[in-house]
Amino acid sequence: MIEYNTEGGRTLVKVGDWKDMYERVGFEMIVDEREDKLKEVLARYTLKNQNACGLKSCRRPHNRGYLVILESGKETNIGNICGKKHFGIDFEKSKNEFTKAVNSQKYRENIFEKKYQLGGLRLEIQLQRENIDQINLYERMHGFVERILDSSTSEKLKDRARRNASIVSVSRRVVREEATIESFEDRRQRQEDRHLAGGVYREETAFIIAGIEAVISYKKLSSIAYNELVSEMDFFSQINPDDLDYKSLVRSHKWSQSIDGKIRALSEVIENCKRFMVTSNIQKITQNKFLI
Repeated sequence: MIEYNTEGGRTLVKVGDWKDMYERVGFEMIVDEREDKLKEVLARYTLKNQNACGLKSCRRPHNRGYLVILESGKETNIGNICGKKHFGIDFEKSKNEFTKAVNSQKYRENIFEKKYQLGGLRLEIQLQRENIDQINLYERMHGFVERILDSSTSEKLKDRARRNASIVSVSRRVVREEATIESFEDRRQRQEDRHLAGGVYREETAFIIAGIEAVISYKKLSSIAYNELVSEMDFFSQINPDDLDYKSLVRSHKWSQSIDGKIRALSEVIENCKRFMVTSNIQKITQNKFLI
């Protein structure tokens, strides 16, 4: 049994087993809900074994429910259905307040933990920025996509990037003997053959564009995007979770849980850009624009 107080002075309890509840001072195995009113929810539990509900009119075995305290000071355990049935709106309100209190505590702990990790995260994105600047990655991507390529090819590449369509295909006419032999060897391929005037045509891979996603995602590597991320980290470093209202707490917690993903995503963008800008990849694109 773990018991702690929230910032608002509310007592929350973590229940590990039935014994944790049964040994609490003030706990009653059976209470008459007609003679008492609900005060608040103390804990939510999901246990391995089932035991009886503490309400006299119920006593149905369950393993998921709530530890509650009544106006009289007595404590007991009730299932979710019983809570709604016997205490109605009071139960729903108390359950929601309990959930909010539990979440607030968890959010504060997670925010404090992420604030402690900020130094390492700052170093990580600083190294990313240096990597980008050293090889002029953003400028090279932007220059190739927006200036070197003609607008038609550029738009076709962007469309491929949105669809993650890296394979560039070409139609090849299949001679009759080849079509007959291959139809027995590969029924699926035969179904994909296109029957056009003059014979049977098959789609075959001409080449693959490495890092195709970079055609669009490279914009995330701009100095503006980088500075916005740094500004977010600066703002986050200044907040005190204990001073936040619930909405601000939720918003800050959401950011704290997203920052690692944002940094990983930037790493993926950098790698895709590097793959895209390889000389052989650029040559494939410029020499075969008519296929794209």
